[in-house]
Amino acid sequence: MQALQAWIRTAARHDARLYDRVAGGRTAAWNRVMIGLTRSGDARVYVGVALLGAAVGSDVGAAAVAGSAAACAASAVGYVLKRAVARPRPTLRSEARAALLRHPDAYSFPSSHTAAAVAAALVLGAALGPAALAPLLAWA
Repeated sequence: MQALQAWIRTAARHDARLYDRVAGGRTAAWNRVMIGLTRSGDARVYVGVALLGAAVGSDVGAAAVAGSAAACAASAVGYVLKRAVARPRPTLRSEARAALLRHPDAYSFPSSHTAAAVAAALVLGAALGPAALAPLLAWA
């Protein structure tokens, strides 16, 4: 358990440095890009992708439904782990780290949003092939 706690502290330090570096270079255009990328991984997008996939049918539609289901499962696991770790969001610790969007809760690690995006990307990439996997992982 101590090794895990030490790893989490180290990861938190690296995460804070990266966050500060990205936040330090903010511009209005960069903010719009980051908000768009964040919103592209919201639950309503996965619901829409699943509904569209179900309507389309075919192997691609099934992949869309499976990717959305994987995102939902990963988000649920992340939600439970997030409460166990209880790491406060960096934006709650410093005015210099103002968030661009309202947070869904007070905890930040592990990120359910990122877990969902990676799960969806992996499932969709596995179904659609290697050419799709790289851009999907870059998005995630």
